[in-house]
Amino acid sequence: MEPLYTFETDYRSDTLSAMAKAVRKTAGRKRSRNSHIFGIFAAILGLAGAFFGEGSVTSFAAAVLIIVVMIFEDRINGYVALKKLLPGTEHCKASFYENHFLSETGAAKSEWAYDRIVATAENGTYFIFVFSRIYSQAFDLRRLSGGSADEFRRFIEEKTGKKTVSLR
Repeated sequence: MEPLYTFETDYRSDTLSAMAKAVRKTAGRKRSRNSHIFGIFAAILGLAGAFFGEGSVTSFAAAVLIIVVMIFEDRINGYVALKKLLPGTEHCKASFYENHFLSETGAAKSEWAYDRIVATAENGTYFIFVFSRIYSQAFDLRRLSGGSADEFRRFIEEKTGKKTVSLR
């Protein structure tokens, strides 16, 4: 049987950063919010201590580091994920059928039912399926065959019953 849609995706730093952002904005939303609240509180305390108390350069540097990490967290997580990527999984071909989809890499071939998808997200370049707080898959919209990005979005929203989250 011929697939309805196919994607070719190379997992690079930008791909993995988009995946990290999708997880943070969907399945990890509550945890991310709590971490940001804690990070802002810690940064304010560090800066206040450095400027108004007997703080030091160390507390100022720690506060600045917290702020920088919060701003670039998706890129940092993408870079770390890239370093942990298993050999043979740098390229994925995904084929979408009526009742399931197949993901094939140099290391493995996996069949997935659409009901396993927790959330879907899109940033204009990648379409991302979130399966849990630690697992997602990205699909490069520039290398989509079988239809347009809008047609694929409608197809996935129908199959999963979930609205696609925009990451733009």
